[in-house]
Amino acid sequence: MRIDYHIHSEFSADSKLDMHTLLRKAIASSYQEIAFTDHFDLIPAEIGYYGIPSYVKYSRTIERIRREFPEISILKGVELGEYHRCSELVEQVLQCDSPPDIRIGSIHVLPDGTNVSEPLTGEMTGSAIESYYQENLALARKGGFDILGHLGIYKRYLRNEPDESRVVDIVRDIFRTIIEKGIALEVNLSGLRNHIQSIIPSKEYLNLYREMGGELLIIGSDSHSIDHFDQNYTRGVEDIISCGLFYLARKVAGKWEMYCLQNCR
Repeated sequence: MRIDYHIHSEFSADSKLDMHTLLRKAIASSYQEIAFTDHFDLIPAEIGYYGIPSYVKYSRTIERIRREFPEISILKGVELGEYHRCSELVEQVLQCDSPPDIRIGSIHVLPDGTNVSEPLTGEMTGSAIESYYQENLALARKGGFDILGHLGIYKRYLRNEPDESRVVDIVRDIFRTIIEKGIALEVNLSGLRNHIQSIIPSKEYLNLYREMGGELLIIGSDSHSIDHFDQNYTRGVEDIISCGLFYLARKVAGKWEMYCLQNCR
């Protein structure tokens, strides 16, 4: 199966990707299922800059687009930035219409206001890297979402893998927590279209995840433009298989279901 669970449409403030254009390309590229996962980042700094998006309008647009494209499965997803810091407001917003099919939990903004999902003006210090992973651990412990998104996103615009030796134990705690809670780990492809040329999280961390008993993986292109979609899907699959992982997960009727990649064992 060919599935992408992390796509941003024009409902995300940082994306201009038209749903119709994306779906036509997905069908032509033999995708069986995709998920639109637009931003619902509701910490005060994000609201102050972008406002609160209309979940009702978004939800009903997804319903309409499903009727227009019955030949492909379309999931209604949301990406919840810093959910552990704004969960009460998020839940109020999402109760305005039918619930999302999947939720991605992710970290974009550190407590000091640093946005790690954008090109940084300076280097990430060791303490900032530690803060980033501690935020992901707090998010994982909070739970309330299906997928941990782009773990290591601050590396997306770097040229080389940074030294993360001081945070390996925190990453272990993150993996232990999401494994216990049944939260899937996203293999985010955005690093493959930037200088670092690596999946996010790195293969080193995927190996650690496998060694700890992790099994739930999804692929997300993190597309914000039509060129992003399907750009590195095959390479991402090859990197996953090279780590000894041969299955991906998809959400079916609210539960995880495994499907086989090539060379399944």
